[in-house]
Amino acid sequence: MDNEFEDFFLKPTHVTHRKYEALRTLCVEKARAKEVAKKLGYSIFSINAMKRDFISALKSRQLDSSYFFITKSAGRTPDTGKSLLKEKIIQLRKQDYSILDIKSVLHTEGHIISHDYIYRVLEGEGFARLAKRTQLERKVQTSKIIKAPRSCSIDWMSDGGQLFHSERGVGVLPFLPLLARLGVDQWIEAAGYPETSELSRVQNVLSFIALKLAGHNRYSQDDLWAMDRGFGLFSNLNVLPKDGTLSSYSYRTNRHMNRRFLTEMFRKLKKLKLLTGQINMDFTAIPHWGDSSVLEN
Repeated sequence: MDNEFEDFFLKPTHVTHRKYEALRTLCVEKARAKEVAKKLGYSIFSINAMKRDFISALKSRQLDSSYFFITKSAGRTPDTGKSLLKEKIIQLRKQDYSILDIKSVLHTEGHIISHDYIYRVLEGEGFARLAKRTQLERKVQTSKIIKAPRSCSIDWMSDGGQLFHSERGVGVLPFLPLLARLGVDQWIEAAGYPETSELSRVQNVLSFIALKLAGHNRYSQDDLWAMDRGFGLFSNLNVLPKDGTLSSYSYRTNRHMNRRFLTEMFRKLKKLKLLTGQINMDFTAIPHWGDSSVLEN
């Protein structure tokens, strides 16, 4: 029995408990990340990322003890979950969201509900079917209320095994084995494309590839893809970065980065004997509307 008591603390099984024990061992007992990873079954990369996020949250005062511990209130717990979810569905419908759009938004927020449930709520409240909308109308109503969650790397220890919904992003996932075989991530790293402390260069570029594979040529026309977990999974993110991040990314790249990318791509394709002849490349002129500058011919 004593061993069971010890195992509860020394061998935690709950995700939040494991995270707490890992951070406590790192910060209080001053153990090395490698030791903590081995002890609690994490990878050393997960431990380092966990500590980085924890310190960042503490410094910005976005974290307190409620992150690990739940304080139970006295009395009967009110069943407000369904009523709040119902209000959310009604609120979205009043902003002309379709059932599929409502489902996508709620799943992004962690509410796993069915198409039929949303339909029954709307039917019970007397909502009629939506009229057909243009792309501009969808863009306007999308930007009114809902803000997609901030993009961040997937926490496989906490998100692993959970069920997520995807309306649009599932179709791009079968391309991942091909990209892995070609080593596209190595091309991106060799190119040295821009990255931030939150989004790596591989995640940034894979976000573009995901949208291109799905046929999204104009990011601003319909930004519900920024709430789809399928697209995020393609880039090892919870969701893809927002329209503003993607639209401004090209301004931080330069010709030398692109040349290094093409060089690595050429080497790999030649090694796999996928490139044995000549390539004809057609370039489309893009009008320059910025300030006068010296442009390369």
